[in-house]
Amino acid sequence: KQQDAQEFLSVFLAGLSDDVNRMQVKPYVELKDSDGRPSAEVAQEFWSAHCSREQSVIASLFSGQFRSVLRCKVCGHENAAFDPFSFLPISLPEHAYRWVTCNVVSNSEAGVGQHSVQVCARVPKQGSISDLLRAVAGFASLDPSELLTTDVVEGYVFQVWEPQQPLSAISDDARPMVFQVPPVVATSSGHPASATVVTGVEVPTSDVTAESFELSAPVASTAFNANGDINSVIIYLVHRRLRKVQRYFLNPYKSELFGVPILLRVPSKCHARQLYQAT
Repeated sequence: KQQDAQEFLSVFLAGLSDDVNRMQVKPYVELKDSDGRPSAEVAQEFWSAHCSREQSVIASLFSGQFRSVLRCKVCGHENAAFDPFSFLPISLPEHAYRWVTCNVVSNSEAGVGQHSVQVCARVPKQGSISDLLRAVAGFASLDPSELLTTDVVEGYVFQVWEPQQPLSAISDDARPMVFQVPPVVATSSGHPASATVVTGVEVPTSDVTAESFELSAPVASTAFNANGDINSVIIYLVHRRLRKVQRYFLNPYKSELFGVPILLRVPSKCHARQLYQAT
């Protein structure tokens, strides 16, 4: 948009200058080399040559001179020139921070359902996703270690950004969703307890028995890692519904996703009963 505005102003002033130019005949002026002469003398010579071709109020108000020096690398001889210009592009200082607008989905205080709030956080441009999580946690009074930054499109989780990833992974126009996913805690017996989830969904029944079902995840097979924490895995639960369509082949209903998905943290090895209890 800024480039288009500059191009429009350049063409507008050039056309206006031609219309009000008092020089109907523009003579050719051969410019001499500087040959070590003072810069003021050379600049005046170049400006007089420019005014002999351009004499208008536009040229008087919106014209200047660039000084360029051509130096020979062999003999060191220099030649200075003063070229006219109408626009002087300069770089504006950029802020070292950016604003990221995200939706924070957290547990409700009653323990049932979910609470969603929109947060606009100020984070450093060269920072990481962890900086965004800390800023969001400060706004929502949450623990940064329990937050996950995701890219949700039409009810489906397409990507989860790790805390160590740079903020440049999130585009300026993106609206990430930050979910509160509490960790898996162990009971007094040492076994992992059921995780707390953002909201509840109806889980369809399966032919697999609760005693024989285990989740497969790319983590260690033991229940605890080297730090003594429970190995866990994040699973995504989505809302799905059937919508009747006008044109169909066999089934008049089409499956589609809707609403906000659910992120659930469960032990890497758990039975189906534990998974149902967690949801």
